[in-house]
Amino acid sequence: MISIIAIGKPQLHYVIEAVEYYQKKIQKLKIPIKLYYIKENSKLKQKIEKFIAENRPFTVILDEKGTQLTSLSFSHLFQQHAAITFIIGGPDGLPRNLSIKENLRLSLSLMTFSHELALVILLEQIFRSLTIINHIPYHR
Repeated sequence: MISIIAIGKPQLHYVIEAVEYYQKKIQKLKIPIKLYYIKENSKLKQKIEKFIAENRPFTVILDEKGTQLTSLSFSHLFQQHAAITFIIGGPDGLPRNLSIKENLRLSLSLMTFSHELALVILLEQIFRSLTIINHIPYHR
């Protein structure tokens, strides 16, 4: 199971379309994927912490200062873990006092992306990883 917790719901029409596009492509590979959009408010921290505590997934926080992986290395995560949750901060990042123990802090690039584009890039890389695992030539 792949879960993505995103702070704030995408507003840009092309991002919404891209998210739907990659969700459908991932689901065609028979991989369950769920997106959770959480409003940025006073209960944000508690909602994220509760989700992680209840589901106990391999937790990946997207962070521009995190580790960078190749697409092939990224695909190994999906072979090694049955449940992975990705957390994408909003325009102001994640709450500073968020008390979860992530398993990986991941950077998508040395460049900084908006949280909406980070979601699209993450979904594309998840799809790419699943095609690598399933020997589908998309990843070339």
